[in-house]
Amino acid sequence: MDYLYRLSFDSQQQWHTLRNTLINLEELPKQRKVMTVQLLTGEAITINEVGYVPIPLEYDEDGNPLTDQLYHNDWAVDVSTPVLIPELNGYILKDVPDQFYNSFTGLRVIVEPQPDESWLKAEIQAWLNEKGIEWTTSMTKAELLGLCH
Repeated sequence: MDYLYRLSFDSQQQWHTLRNTLINLEELPKQRKVMTVQLLTGEAITINEVGYVPIPLEYDEDGNPLTDQLYHNDWAVDVSTPVLIPELNGYILKDVPDQFYNSFTGLRVIVEPQPDESWLKAEIQAWLNEKGIEWTTSMTKAELLGLCH
């Protein structure tokens, strides 16, 4: 079974910098939007550089768009992989909408974000609640993070 990472980067350059530390660059294809490449550890992964995702338009009663097309300001990337890639954890989307643009199909386990130091205490508490993990209001952020792993 493959894992699917739904990732968000500040820019295409930020993604390329990380990507280049993970894959065999000698096999990087010239066509780079969707590609199958090898990790340095030997596993084959498929990458889809989604790019800037359009924000759904709102329309008037006649079907005319109310605004110009706008785009999210992050660089979206999907990675399908047979192994977990810890280096990607800091870029996993936290709040994934019910509908998420994704070109991959088939049976995959969506990799969920794991709380880390960058998360707010309230976000960690919400994550623990979603997982049914008990915690107390007197716990520090470090103690809450300890419950997450």
